[in-house]
This record gives sequence, C-alpha cells and structure tokens, in this order.
Amino acid sequence: MQQVIDMLKKNDDCHYVGLSTEPDNYPALRFYESLGFVNTGELLEESEVILLLKV
Repeated sequence: MQQVIDMLKKNDDCHYVGLSTEPDNYPALRFYESLGFVNTGELLEESEVILLLKV
C-alpha cells in the first residue's frame, strides 16, 4: 500500500487518495490511519466511512 501511495505522490495530477471501509472494521481503520488517511466523517451509501489521504 505504501508503494502505491509513494507512486501517487509523484503524479502532479493526484492530490488525494480516497477509500472506504466498514465503520466497525477497526483493524483496517487503524492501518489506514497509520498511513496518514483521515476519516472525513462522511458515509458512502450510508454504510461505509470515507477516508482521504492528501498526497
């Protein structure tokens, strides 16, 4: 995952990376947050939280 993020940081057209996960998937949330993703507080289709990473 870190390699993909590093690759996207080199792309001048990419400013954010977004993903979503189930709100009770705590291991995934901790993992994504450890990479710098931030929970936006928004829900995708009322069932998944959205996380964004500024690259």
